[in-house]
Amino acid sequence: MMIIKQYEGGKKVNVIACDMKLSHSTVSTIIKDKNRIPEAVKGSAPLRSTMIMKQRTGPIHEMEKLLNIWMEDQIQKWTPLSLFAVQLRARSLFGTLKERAGEDYSQEFVASTGWFKRFKK
Repeated sequence: MMIIKQYEGGKKVNVIACDMKLSHSTVSTIIKDKNRIPEAVKGSAPLRSTMIMKQRTGPIHEMEKLLNIWMEDQIQKWTPLSLFAVQLRARSLFGTLKERAGEDYSQEFVASTGWFKRFKK
């Protein structure tokens, strides 16, 4: 898109090729396909969105926020954290939040190793 904008702005193909460190033929091909390229760009995801993740809601989301705060507090106190301690705290927080949510909330949470890896990420 930058090449197309520069070309439409009046820059010569050779100048664009030198500025972008591309060959003359590559720039010419891009300019030749300038009608198709904007449509392809509209259909693609932005470069910043490299990962699509499901956003959790409800007690699990709240539990993860509270767990993060608890972990930061433990780190400030120089308290060593183990996987078991984090999982235990996560289950405890989730149980409390699930009780507050009421009987209508039926989702379960087991604090698995896979959950912990995703939580860390």
